[in-house]
Amino acid sequence: MTDRSLCCTLNQPPEIARRGSLLKTLYESTLERRELEHGFAFQFNGDAATERKVFEFIAMERQCCRFLSFQLNLAAERGSIWLAVEGPDNMKEFARAEMERFGPHGIAAS
Repeated sequence: MTDRSLCCTLNQPPEIARRGSLLKTLYESTLERRELEHGFAFQFNGDAATERKVFEFIAMERQCCRFLSFQLNLAAERGSIWLAVEGPDNMKEFARAEMERFGPHGIAAS
């Protein structure tokens, strides 16, 4: 993956606060985490509330962190949700720092 600088453009206090709250909620509801070559994958329950939060997270991140790409897998019958977040090589360091704000992350290498 090409090396693109990490530059988050989120700068409004309400948006920053909402992003932090959303990240914390999603982090705490993660069932499984996997390290990918260029990012991470996260598994969540497939309930409607979590689904809405995952969609909101993707929409927010696409606005402020344009260096990220997302892959979403929604299993049938409201099964689990897998979200893969990938970016430039240095993105994983940035993501680890974000996750560590919420406690031990125990990401399993795949």
